[in-house]
Amino acid sequence: MVPDLGSSSLFASLTSPAKMQHSGGVKRQSFWRHVVKQFNFTDENERKLLISLTDGIEWMKMSTLPKTFIRRHREIFYLISTADYQRSGMIQRDVTRTFSIFERSHLPDKDIASQQQSLFRVLNAISEAEDGYCQGMNFIAALFLVEGLDEADAYALFLYLLKKRHLARIYQRSSTFLDDYLEHFNLMFQRELPDLHQHILSQGFVIPMYGIEWFTTLFSLSTKADLACAIFDLFFVGVQDIFLRMGLAILKLLESKLMCMTFEDFLREFKPLVRQIDPYQAIFQALSFRPNPLVRGEDTTAYISRAHYLLSAHQNESSGQPTPPKTFDRHRTLPPQLTKAIICNNFANVEKIWQDLISVRPCAQHCLALANEILHYAIWYGQPSIACFAIERCGADVNNVDDTNLTPLHFSVIRNQPDLVRLLLCFGADEEILGGRWNGSSVGLTPLETAQNWRFRDTSAARLVLEKEICLFCNTKIDKLAFGKEMCAQCSFTFCHRPHAECIRKHQCPRDHVSMKTT
Repeated sequence: MVPDLGSSSLFASLTSPAKMQHSGGVKRQSFWRHVVKQFNFTDENERKLLISLTDGIEWMKMSTLPKTFIRRHREIFYLISTADYQRSGMIQRDVTRTFSIFERSHLPDKDIASQQQSLFRVLNAISEAEDGYCQGMNFIAALFLVEGLDEADAYALFLYLLKKRHLARIYQRSSTFLDDYLEHFNLMFQRELPDLHQHILSQGFVIPMYGIEWFTTLFSLSTKADLACAIFDLFFVGVQDIFLRMGLAILKLLESKLMCMTFEDFLREFKPLVRQIDPYQAIFQALSFRPNPLVRGEDTTAYISRAHYLLSAHQNESSGQPTPPKTFDRHRTLPPQLTKAIICNNFANVEKIWQDLISVRPCAQHCLALANEILHYAIWYGQPSIACFAIERCGADVNNVDDTNLTPLHFSVIRNQPDLVRLLLCFGADEEILGGRWNGSSVGLTPLETAQNWRFRDTSAARLVLEKEICLFCNTKIDKLAFGKEMCAQCSFTFCHRPHAECIRKHQCPRDHVSMKTT
């Protein structure tokens, strides 16, 4: 049941800019307390989720955020946000007209030009990291900045939405994700509001004419900033299908007006009506609708994303020329000049750019993130000397896991780089880490299992090293019949036992102790 709240004055008094900033930066505390107090919940889990908001919310301190993911991408933002990329010009044009949608009172105490520069850097980094940009992203990123997030936080949070909350496919032009999402909304609309659904369709005002804007901007363009932020609050704490339910809520609240409108009226009046909707009533109305009944126990975005993944995997296998899963692509995390230096194996330039970057941001977290990405690129482009520099001089973690739990050893395998496999093992790389969920595995495969199952390119050279058929020191295949092999008892690395070579004597065990046994 949705209480009659009259005008929007109640919400305004609770969430005006002066009162949204509670002590310690906590947001919308009073608003969510009123919601919990007045709404008659029928779902106990949803009630608990909303109770978690009653102490206020700071998006970057939410327990649901993957902390390692956020920390890593915060630092990567500083590496890729300012360079000139293919889409930078398009982004700059969008940025100049973005902040006009926000009431002046909602903008932080900065001039518009400064806000536009911040927004450009956030979107520029997103477009590089995701290798794509779509209109609609600009309004979401702008809302994050208006909410008070700094640039790096806005970037990391947006990337979390795309990578971890299944929204990336909405913006992919080659994907039918948005079409499928609109169809689920259409079915819910038809079931919940059949008369209004029939009237709107009879007037020719079809769902894509407003639904595309709603769901590509996640209501950040279509509604008041207060309401858009409240919608994100609910999404971040895990309220299922809040975007679909909010779309229904808007239509329900406007039903009496919409039932009297013609197609021309819709074109002229629909957007202003949506923009004026009271945030407080909209939240109550959205919560009164149940989640998508066709999807059990998960958000419709996750359901569609999984269906698309399985379909694309099947089509890929059936194509005759399968390509690796996108999760095995090269990271897009370094500035162009550093990428070029690594590709060209220009050691002097790599070292200089490294020093320049860490002098600008000398904190340990940034240095580690940069070192790990230099190692990744060195592996991708087959540059052992630069990989060694990243480990020894920069402090890269040889067991660093990326967003899909892939390690440097995994990437050395799929790039079939035996020298880099040897290098990583000598520096203590863990051969047992599971990563890269594919090939039917729900938890991923070890690097050796990846080498044994990888069918997109030859991995035999890397596989021989992992199978301990190659001497880690001199890179010769071990002839078991002629000389045998020796193994470090501490780390189990294998070396040839050729006369006078003494490869194992030259081994520096990553576990700081060498003991031998002859096999």
